[in-house]
Amino acid sequence: MYKSAFVFLGLALTALAVDTRYWSQDAQSDFEKGSLKKVALRSDGRLSLAPAVKDLADPSVPYLWTAVTGANGSVYAAGGPSTNKSAIFELTRGGQSKKFAEVEGMNVFALAVDRGGRLYAGSSPDGKIYRVNASGVAEVFYDPKAKYIWGLAFLPNGDLLAATGDKGELHRITPSGSGKVWMKLDEDHVRSLAVDAKGTIYVGTEPGGLIIKADAQGNPFVVYQSAKREVTALVAAKDGSIYAGVIGQKTGGQSQLLPVMQQPVVTAAPQPQQQGAAQPRPVNVAAPVVPNMVPGGSEIIRIDADGAPTRVWTAATDLVYALTFDATYRLLVGTGNKIVYAVGAVACQGNRKRRNDTL
Repeated sequence: MYKSAFVFLGLALTALAVDTRYWSQDAQSDFEKGSLKKVALRSDGRLSLAPAVKDLADPSVPYLWTAVTGANGSVYAAGGPSTNKSAIFELTRGGQSKKFAEVEGMNVFALAVDRGGRLYAGSSPDGKIYRVNASGVAEVFYDPKAKYIWGLAFLPNGDLLAATGDKGELHRITPSGSGKVWMKLDEDHVRSLAVDAKGTIYVGTEPGGLIIKADAQGNPFVVYQSAKREVTALVAAKDGSIYAGVIGQKTGGQSQLLPVMQQPVVTAAPQPQQQGAAQPRPVNVAAPVVPNMVPGGSEIIRIDADGAPTRVWTAATDLVYALTFDATYRLLVGTGNKIVYAVGAVACQGNRKRRNDTL
């Protein structure tokens, strides 16, 4: 009896072994179907350990749109949307975080720090530029009379540039707070802004998807016209080249920025009241928004110092919102779906053998 039981068990195990299957996954598209945790995926399908990620703070806001490093090494971050004032958070070198300042406005899309270490913040909509002192007290520094402030950057002489919408203007402001429209474009939005080490100014637009260079007098000329409609990010490289993140399909009609930029509004219906009681007015509440609703995917364009453009990265669904360089001079790409891409250092040096890593 016992012998028969062992025979049946052996037959059962043999039957299970026959159903064993083998498969291999070595392409980027194979691994992208899963969830990457603590690993980096290269465009050639290779996996490696990802950089360590550490949560520094939870500001309890839906989005952090912008961040900048202060003179003391602290990092300032701001976002939105909020219903009253937008908070600016400070993350110190020691890992401490706190609410540093508040400014009027639903969103803060732009931050900058001057040579004296003072922080500047651009609020939207009905945008104003605030200067924040070391104690976190904010005061209006300049009013561009624009709805949106998309970018802030300082020139070598200390003047501040402000990229605005929805009139397509670039403002130039002196350290005393006196400013003017320095560049007026036939575009709805000056959507992004960068100043290189020589003080050369580049702006990106929406809806034309233009990358524009300005001379010392603020005269613009187009260096690249993208097939996409919105230049969301610009960053200058040390070799004189410029990298641009462009997103979205070009279509006719009015500007089609992300819903969070336009702030759609939902009207809450009043609750039933007793007869004769005063009826409350409808309450406007900012509707939930999704930062990946723009169709058309995105690209990263590299423009050499001599003006030659090259496409270095493309994605069908991911949308580029931030560009920067790491310590090894890899181009880091921040997207709207919680994925950070690294374009290998060889790409940033103009070599045609490029490597893209998903971190």
